[in-house]
Amino acid sequence: MAARLVNLLGNVAVFVPVGMLVPLATGRLLSPVRLAVLFIPCIAALEILQMVLRIGSFDVDDILLNLLGVWTGFGLLRLSGITRIRRL
Repeated sequence: MAARLVNLLGNVAVFVPVGMLVPLATGRLLSPVRLAVLFIPCIAALEILQMVLRIGSFDVDDILLNLLGVWTGFGLLRLSGITRIRRL
């Protein structure tokens, strides 16, 4: 039970920074649908790579949980009101 919870939370948490940093780096706040179109192929490629390299397994649930992490990060970014990264 605890291992499943760690897996679930880990798959979401690992992509939260991606959902925050990519819109900031591009300078545009994309819609959640555009984020999905952008990241589903990337996440699927990572899952396939895990399977090919035999360091994990291909799991559709992981793709959905990773996408949830991207959307969570994006939502936190929108709630924060930050729209750009200030250059030093």
